[in-house]
Amino acid sequence: MCSFLVVVDGSVQSSLALDRAIEIASALPASEIVLLNVQPELPRWQSVRPDGARIAQISRRVLHQAEQRARSAGITTRAMIAVGDRAETIQRVAKSEGCDHIFVSQGRIGRATRVLMKLTGLSADSDAGRLISQSDVPVTVFSERLENSSR
Repeated sequence: MCSFLVVVDGSVQSSLALDRAIEIASALPASEIVLLNVQPELPRWQSVRPDGARIAQISRRVLHQAEQRARSAGITTRAMIAVGDRAETIQRVAKSEGCDHIFVSQGRIGRATRVLMKLTGLSADSDAGRLISQSDVPVTVFSERLENSSR
């Protein structure tokens, strides 16, 4: 049995990641998809604001929609929300759930940041980059560039 961790956040890229995971899981009998929505830990002063409840509601809706898509394809699915640093949380959940592969979307990198990275030769310390370098299992990253590759 293969277990795939798909990080969903409502973005087009996370939807593409889910599509790919469903495609692979459909080809492998007895596979499952673990859906994860990661929320940053709110500072104590902010955790009592109504925004926290709204964010949790959005997370549940994003997970529910992803869960419906996977189940309609006949894939066993579990869904969870976790709070914390995105890269660390994804790694922790992948390990604790025994996942064999991680599918994740890369956050948007602004044009100014991209230019500075080219000029300086530095790379952004993105969550996806940290996952790739630190994960014990394969990581597939879906970025904005894949979606707009026809440019």
